[in-house]
Amino acid sequence: MDTDNNQRWKLLWVDVQSPGPALVRNLADQGIDLSQTLSLAQLPLRMEDSHAVILGLGGDTEPLERALEFMALWRRRIPVVCRVERQRTRLAEEAMEKGAAAVLAAEETEPEAWRAVLESICDTNPVQGIFVDPLSRQLLGVDRKSTRLN
Repeated sequence: MDTDNNQRWKLLWVDVQSPGPALVRNLADQGIDLSQTLSLAQLPLRMEDSHAVILGLGGDTEPLERALEFMALWRRRIPVVCRVERQRTRLAEEAMEKGAAAVLAAEETEPEAWRAVLESICDTNPVQGIFVDPLSRQLLGVDRKSTRLN
């Protein structure tokens, strides 16, 4: 996918939590268009025109696993970006292990962070498990250090 400034990404937002009008507007200004569905059952019908799926994870990776199963059934795989609360670093790691293309903090509202994620997953050498904001990167580092100590 071309990543110049004229590129427009079409993302399918699969989450009961709405992205909110301010985020939708800010992302649209940066060339990122969101289309929302509340149900994973709609994924096969709605992903055809999407560059990526934005999937909110609550407490586990079950929605990600179901999304990937739907894609396998339809024989069409597009990147899945999981939205995870910043403090849920273990869930973010599990999402990456189970096939998410990237993880973005659920609280992230900066269009530049969203664009960075999209550019990274469209690259020929995608980044493995990224948090683009400094606080999330710091928290992930702390979690990894504590895991090594235990």
